[in-house]
Amino acid sequence: MPDAATIGVLRDVVILVLLALGIGAFVYRGIRRAFPLVNWNYEGNVLSRLYGPHDVVISMLLLSPYILGLLFYSPAEAASTGSGGGHSAAGGEAQAGAVLSQIVFALGSATALLVWLRRVRGLDVGDLFGIRALPIGKVIAFALGAIAPTFLIVVVVNLGAVELLSGVWPDVSPQQVVKAFETSGSVAVRLLMGFAAVVAAPLTEELLFRGLLYGVCKRFTDSWFAAIVSSLLFASVHLHIGSFMPLFTLALILVAVYEITGSLLVPILMHGLFNGLMLIAMLLGAK
Repeated sequence: MPDAATIGVLRDVVILVLLALGIGAFVYRGIRRAFPLVNWNYEGNVLSRLYGPHDVVISMLLLSPYILGLLFYSPAEAASTGSGGGHSAAGGEAQAGAVLSQIVFALGSATALLVWLRRVRGLDVGDLFGIRALPIGKVIAFALGAIAPTFLIVVVVNLGAVELLSGVWPDVSPQQVVKAFETSGSVAVRLLMGFAAVVAAPLTEELLFRGLLYGVCKRFTDSWFAAIVSSLLFASVHLHIGSFMPLFTLALILVAVYEITGSLLVPILMHGLFNGLMLIAMLLGAK
């Protein structure tokens, strides 16, 4: 579980990002009023002009469990509530229940977003997220072609981050979820964790962080600002200093892929492939 130092640093990052987002939106609004012909937030292949102020509210609401979970996370309470795991049957059942609840929460968040956009806002989700921008064959081909260099880049960044933090940061061990997967003696728990990592998390995180947050931020700022903000928040809510730079790098790549292809299906598939490769590496004993 994250230590107090990790939580403190990540809280500061999130607070600064949220402040920068508020100030940035205000500044960009002033620039647009001064230069009404400037429309850089409409450039690229990601559609952002359909979003409005009410979408800012819903994006904050949907992301609030992640952000508030970090801002009000208590390492002491987490330690006291999570100390009874082990490899016992009861521990395995508790672990399976926890993973299952995370899956339900993730898919529930994705469903809530889609219902809001389709039923309340009346938007065509297929057009908004570019679902029909590419044939499925091209989506798969692009994702398969991009995943190898993406994986290599993230691994190199991860090695650099570990080397940089070693001897400086108190704990550079893998994320808690990685440890849980490696040490779990339950096939059911590993299967649930695999489904969460390869299906539920990529679908939900891409819809929330790339689809909604990036699109809304781009609407009120520009693509560069939105990419950095959404990627910093994505990396922060994973609650792990050692993984911060690799996750930030991965998020930037997924944003770039989204802009290049115009289809959110590509980063969703790439995210699932990336997590799947990580699981295979763990099963093979790679550290």
